[in-house]
Order: sequence, then structure tokens, then C-alpha cells
Amino acid sequence: SVNPDLTAAEVKSILQNTADKIGWPGEYINGHSRKYGYGRVNADRAVAEAMRLRDLSSSFGRVEERVVSGQGLFRMDVATQPASGWGVQTGAYASYANVLVEVERLKKGFGQPVLVNISETGGKTIYRIIVGTFPQKSAAENFLDTIRAAGGNGFVRNLEEA
Repeated sequence: SVNPDLTAAEVKSILQNTADKIGWPGEYINGHSRKYGYGRVNADRAVAEAMRLRDLSSSFGRVEERVVSGQGLFRMDVATQPASGWGVQTGAYASYANVLVEVERLKKGFGQPVLVNISETGGKTIYRIIVGTFPQKSAAENFLDTIRAAGGNGFVRNLEEA
């Protein structure tokens, strides 16, 4: 339901590719076991993948396949960001590969700086993606309207609290 545009074949592929492998790992050939099939359905991972695919097909910032696969050579610019002003948080991720895809998509789609707030919660690393740096909250709210008009989601975030 998070991505009603998926075909039956795409849903089947998502379920197969996100299943947890059970039993002895050597039983699996190309992700399939004669005894366990593709493994145990992992609904959380399947829904997350369906959402990721929905976001990749949005009207802004199409991402190259090599970025989606996480393979290849990437140029990254890293600089500390002063914790002042406002931005639009568009997501929080546990996988750095998903961060690469989302940053690429947002940079292409909106031409704004993309910030990644890295924190640890419950022993897990969380990457929060924030788009734009605006001195006034009203400017960030206007930018959020632009994101929503393009089919995206998010909320205005005070960078001092990021």
C-alpha cells in the first residue's frame, strides 16, 4: 500500500530480495534454497524497499542506477555546518547506501545544500537528511511547499536542534 504503482512481479521480487535467509547459508544458490525457498518474509525490509522504489520514481531528482546499486566511484564534499537557521528534514535512514541515493536525488531535484545529521540511537547509527539552510523559518516553510509540490515529504527543522 505504500507504493500502489508496483506490479505483481515487482512485489514478488521485493519479497524475495528482502527475505531473511534461514537455515545453513550454503543451501542458498542465487538467493534461493530448495528447502526454505527465498527465506522468511521480512515485512519491515519489504515495506522499506517499496518506499525506496516509490521515492526513486518521484518526479524530482532521478538517480542513476550505479548510485542506487552503491557501486562505483563517487565524489563527496564534506564540511561542517553551523547549527543555525532552518531546513527541511526529508527522512531518517539506518543504511548509508540509502543516504547516498537520497542525497543524490535531492541535490539534483532542488539544487539546495543537503545536510546529513549523524547520531546514534539505541546503539544504531541514524542518518537524518535535511535539505536547505535558511535564515528564517518562513523561508524553510516555503521550501517545504516546493518539496511537497514535487511529490516529496518532510518537515521544517531548526538546525540548532539537529
